[in-house]
Amino acid sequence: RDQGYCGDCWCWAGHGCLEILLPVQNGIFDRLSVQEMNSCESAVIGLNCCDGGWLSDLQTFYSAAGYRRTVPWSNAGANWQDGGAACATPCASITTTPNYPVQSIRANSINTYGVGQAQAIANIKAVLNQNKPVAFAFFLATQNDWNTFDSFWDYQAESTTINLDYACGHTWDSGGGG
Repeated sequence: RDQGYCGDCWCWAGHGCLEILLPVQNGIFDRLSVQEMNSCESAVIGLNCCDGGWLSDLQTFYSAAGYRRTVPWSNAGANWQDGGAACATPCASITTTPNYPVQSIRANSINTYGVGQAQAIANIKAVLNQNKPVAFAFFLATQNDWNTFDSFWDYQAESTTINLDYACGHTWDSGGGG
């Protein structure tokens, strides 16, 4: 999946988690619309299309009146259209039927920082063993750090792993982000 030039990776990660919960809780295997949130979030939670955010923003969106449901990617207008960050897909153009009700949604943090590798892994496995999804986020401090990461992402095989230690200790600048 490719968000293109739209800065909403948090939205994609959150919908991935919802797509994991859908079959676990309801036996439904379907791809969910990221476009709906991208197009409608401004009116609901005050973020603009393709803005950065957090998984807690996804929680707030799907807890809001009128949005306590997800819509399939296959609904009319619900497929991903904002990869170029033009943000030209009106919220009202997305068909919301059929949809899947969201009974409750909560974003939690898993303690992995400063607890040692073994404990961090145990903390993540404890969540996975409850049939709950886990989203992963990371931050890089400089544009050069991101350029290194992007080069890896674009040119290495999917089976290749990256060691992000190259970015440790760098001072945050205007190119930093998550």
